[in-house]
Amino acid sequence: MRIKNYLKFGIGFLFVLGLGSCIDKDYDLSDIDGTARFTLKELTVPMNMDYITLSRVLDLPEDSKVIEEKDAGGNTFYAIKIEGTFKSDPIEISNFKAAKPNIDGKTTELDLVDLRTAVGYIGEVTAYYDISSEPTTFKSQTNHFDKSLKYIEKLGVNATFSNTLKISGFNANTLKNVKIEGLKLKYPKGLTVETEKGTYDAKTGVFDLSNEVIVPDGNGNIEISIKVTEIDATQDNVKIDYENRSLVYEDNFNVIEGRVNIYADENLPDKVTFITKPEISEIEMVEFTGNLEYNSDEFDIEPIDISGIPDILSQTGTVIELENPQLYMNLKNPLAEYNVYFQTGLKLTAIRGDKSAEYEPDVNIVKTKKGEADKNEFVLAPSMPEVLYTGYTDPQFVQFSSMKKLLAEVDGIPNEIKVEAVNPVMPEQRVEKFKIGVKREEVEGSYAFYTKLILTKDSKIKYTDNMDGWCKEDLEKTTIQKLNINTNITSEVPFDVELSLRPIDKMGNLIEGVKTNSVKIPAYAKDYPIETIMEGNIQYLDGIKIDAHLINTDDKTALDPEMKIYFNNFKAKVSGHYDTEL
Repeated sequence: MRIKNYLKFGIGFLFVLGLGSCIDKDYDLSDIDGTARFTLKELTVPMNMDYITLSRVLDLPEDSKVIEEKDAGGNTFYAIKIEGTFKSDPIEISNFKAAKPNIDGKTTELDLVDLRTAVGYIGEVTAYYDISSEPTTFKSQTNHFDKSLKYIEKLGVNATFSNTLKISGFNANTLKNVKIEGLKLKYPKGLTVETEKGTYDAKTGVFDLSNEVIVPDGNGNIEISIKVTEIDATQDNVKIDYENRSLVYEDNFNVIEGRVNIYADENLPDKVTFITKPEISEIEMVEFTGNLEYNSDEFDIEPIDISGIPDILSQTGTVIELENPQLYMNLKNPLAEYNVYFQTGLKLTAIRGDKSAEYEPDVNIVKTKKGEADKNEFVLAPSMPEVLYTGYTDPQFVQFSSMKKLLAEVDGIPNEIKVEAVNPVMPEQRVEKFKIGVKREEVEGSYAFYTKLILTKDSKIKYTDNMDGWCKEDLEKTTIQKLNINTNITSEVPFDVELSLRPIDKMGNLIEGVKTNSVKIPAYAKDYPIETIMEGNIQYLDGIKIDAHLINTDDKTALDPEMKIYFNNFKAKVSGHYDTEL
C-alpha cells in the first residue's frame, strides 16, 4: 500500500494561542484550575492514501512457489510452478538354476566282427565292434522362477552336457590301435550348442561325430562334451508350470551307432564291455526369450509441496480453481533396448491436515513409446495447453478433467499434493534374449506442476494492513467519540471489495468498544464514494487497521499482481473533546 500521511492536528497550539489573548496579565491565576476541555465537532484532518496492489498483499519471496508470469500479450498473472523427480526401485529379474541331475550309466557287451576271416580281405581294419546303447533318462528341475516370466520360449543358459564312453577288455598294446569311427550320439533335443567337433541337430538331438576319428586314452576312455548356450522351452522335453513357477527338463542320452575299429593284427576278445556315463552340469538360466511382465511395486515420487504458498491464499475461505492446470512428466525407460514400453496410472491426493481429496485422469494410463529410452514426455491437463512448459517439445496428452478442482474442494489450499503411481507396470510383452539376474537402472524421470491461480466464485482474499504513526502530542490529549472517514475508490480489481477500518493505539492494538461499519466496493469501481464511521471512546489514536476482503463474483478470475485499488480524497473528520493546560 502506498500511503502519504499528512496528519497535522495542531489543535492544542490553536486553542492556547486563541485563549491567551483574552486573559489580563494582572490577574493572579495560581489558584485557578488551569485545565480546559474544548469540544471538537467534525474537525477535518487532511491525509492521503494512494493505492493497494495485490503484489503487496502477497509479498512473494524470491524462492516462492507462486511466481509472476506474463502471457503472450504481456499481461501479468500469478502461477504456481513446482518441479520434482521420481523413480522406481532398480529393475532386477532374478535368474534361476536347474539342479544337476543324477544320471545312471549304461553297460553293453559288444560282439567282435573279425574281417580277417572273410574271403579276399584287404584293408587296414582287421576287426570291429558295433556300438549302441539303451537310452538313459535324466530329469533336471527348478522351482519358483521369477513371476515376471509369463511365457518362456527359449532359455539362455550356462551348462555343459557330456557323455563319457569307456571300452574295456583290450590289452594295452591292442588299445593303442583302437579308433572309434562313425559315431552318432543321442543328446537332448532343442539345444543350441558350442562344440569343436561334430554337428548337432536341435530337432532330433543327434550329435553326429561320424566324420571324426576318436582315439581312446590309455584307459579306454572317451570324453565327448558340448557347451549348451540355449534351451528351446517349446520342446516336449520341457514342462513349465507358470502358476507354480516351476520348470522340469527331462530327456535321455544314448549311443545310436558307431564302431570300435581295430587297426592291428592282434588276438582279440570275442566280447568287450562298453559303458556310457552321461552327465549334465547345473543349468544356470541367464537370459530368456518369451513374454515378460514387470511390476514396479515400489515407485517413489516426490510430492508436490505447496506449503510455501503465501498465507493470504491459504486462509479459510480462499477457494482457488485452476485454469487448465498441467502436470508434465518425462519418463526414462531402462528396458528400451528390448523394444518394450512401460505404463502407469496416476493418482493425485490433495492433503490438508487430516483432510484429503483424490483425483485421477479421465483414462488413467500414461504409456511410454516402444523402444524409446529418454524422450517419453507427457502432459496431464483438462485440455492440451497452447503454450508448453519450458523443456517439453512434443508431450503425449493425457486428459485429466478433475485436476481443475485440485485446490478447490476442501477449504484452504493443501499443504502438499501427493503423487502416486497406480499399478506401474511393463505390461506383458515379448522380449528376445532378455538378460536375467542383472540389476538395471530405475524407471525414473521428472515432473513439473504448473498452473495459473484462478479465484472461484465467492472466493475471498483478506488483506490486512495498518496505517499508523498518527499519535502526536495533540492526539494524546484528544478523546475521539466519532471518527468519520470519507474517500473515493477507484478499483482495477475485477471482483467486489468489502472494506472495514478500525482504530488502533500506539502499540498497534485494536481499540476496544468502538463500533464501525464496513462498506462494499463493486468490481471496477470508478470514484466510488464511501464513508466509514467509528463511534466510541477512542483515546491515544495512532492510526487505523485496514481489512479488505476481496470477494470474487465470477468463476474465472486470474490473480494479477498489478491490480490496484486507489483511495482518492482521503479525509478524516474528528468529533470529541480536547483537554489541555491553560
